[in-house]
Amino acid sequence: MLLQKLVLHVSPENHNDFESAVRSMFEHIAGMRGYMGHELYKCVENEHEYMIMLRLGSIQNYADGLHRSQELGDWLKALQPFFKVNPAQSCYIDIRVESRAQLEQSLLQEAPPPST
Repeated sequence: MLLQKLVLHVSPENHNDFESAVRSMFEHIAGMRGYMGHELYKCVENEHEYMIMLRLGSIQNYADGLHRSQELGDWLKALQPFFKVNPAQSCYIDIRVESRAQLEQSLLQEAPPPST
């Protein structure tokens, strides 16, 4: 899995419009090959800073798909007026840590059965 992080600094007068524009973007990229999900976060310490986390199936999905897609390019161009500075972008791969895997497994085992 690949995790792409975008850090965005948005002009304060544009927060609501920016959040609406971001929501509309996900409708366009959700069907793209390798797309696995996303989150949008607003910084607690700096109210003008946002972070978008995109989950993709692989580095290949990023390199050949989303990163080069016309849809993403158009969306980023449409968001440009909201930015105080250009977005910072980083990509990460998942490193499984044994203790994390064990914790996830124990939480699954402790979870109550679903109610019917």
